[in-house]
Amino acid sequence: MPISCEAALFNPQLIQIIQELNNEIGSNVFMGANTRQMALDFVNNPQAYGFVTSQIACCGQGPYNGLGLHTTLYIL
Repeated sequence: MPISCEAALFNPQLIQIIQELNNEIGSNVFMGANTRQMALDFVNNPQAYGFVTSQIACCGQGPYNGLGLHTTLYIL
């Protein structure tokens, strides 16, 4: 099973366990964040974060402007 599928199964269960533990303690001591979903949302919904697209970087070189960072060929 690919790791992304495993994370999709694990993350909701982890959040539930954290909530149960916090309820047992009586305070929000522990917290969890579904970073997989956050990253997917950023890629799939860039407008919500003030970007036009998530397919092209703002600077650099190569097909998606993600290569050659910090070189003399760097494009701003």
